[in-house]
Amino acid sequence: MNIKEYLYRWIVVLLGLIGLEALFPSDFYHFRFYIYLSNFVVMYFYGYLVINNKPLWNFELRIMTGVTVAITLNFVIDNLLLLPQQTTHQIFQIRNLVMHEIVPLMVILD
Repeated sequence: MNIKEYLYRWIVVLLGLIGLEALFPSDFYHFRFYIYLSNFVVMYFYGYLVINNKPLWNFELRIMTGVTVAITLNFVIDNLLLLPQQTTHQIFQIRNLVMHEIVPLMVILD
């Protein structure tokens, strides 16, 4: 893994932490929602990739494909079904942008 990939994956992990930090310390019941679970899985998997810092094997590529599909579903469902129901204030909150737009697009582009 070159330095650009390494830094890119670190940014995904840090943005995932920013998006999920609103759950702590008292809102863990939100983990039952798919949107939080998929972002947590992305953050966990990319953290694993950053810590390992080695080329991906076949099994890891399969997991990465599953993670990408999960976060892509998150992105598509939010933009097609949930976004029209939200107010402008809700749309432009940093947590909302990170969890629904930025992290999914970064994972799709990776």
